[in-house]
Amino acid sequence: MKVFARILRLKSLGFSLQGITEILKRPQEVSDGAVGYSQESLVQIAAAISEQVDLVTKRITSVQLELKEAEAVRGELLDDLDYLNRRIAGETAKAMACERLTARNRRSNP
Repeated sequence: MKVFARILRLKSLGFSLQGITEILKRPQEVSDGAVGYSQESLVQIAAAISEQVDLVTKRITSVQLELKEAEAVRGELLDDLDYLNRRIAGETAKAMACERLTARNRRSNP
């Protein structure tokens, strides 16, 4: 039950399951009656958490790129929707052709 309580405590502090696994692998030492991690264990835990930070940073970069692409698609769809709504409202295709081409070029050359 003691290990489970430690896991819950570490999880509540924001550690990932991988980070918790790394921490639990490390031996604790007793110094002046207090239980703690050795210097070597602390260095190893810090290295493992640093790797996790790098992975999360890469994921953030990937999500930012996906968001940018999604925003571009959304812009194209909004232009298409505007075109269709204007056509439904009675504007002729010929009158809108030049404007539509300009909008398409604007999206292609930001």
